[in-house]
Amino acid sequence: MHRKNKNIILDINGKKIENGKVNFIENNGVLKLIDSVRKDSSNSISGKITSTSNLLIKNNGELNIENILLNNTHTKGSIIDNYNILN
Repeated sequence: MHRKNKNIILDINGKKIENGKVNFIENNGVLKLIDSVRKDSSNSISGKITSTSNLLIKNNGELNIENILLNNTHTKGSIIDNYNILN
């Protein structure tokens, strides 16, 4: 869980992250998810966060996402529950 009044930048650096827990990320402050690595010269997105649970991100603060593919493979899952600012 990301506490209120905190600013965090998480660079997944081209990695692929898989998660099975509900609310893998719970944001209550300002969170920026980025991937600073590109797969090839075509500028394809290489960083990916995948969830197998029913929710990947619960956003109660400000969430900024850049160059990351978010995916949920759960049959009734969602990627983001947003209750505030999403960019």
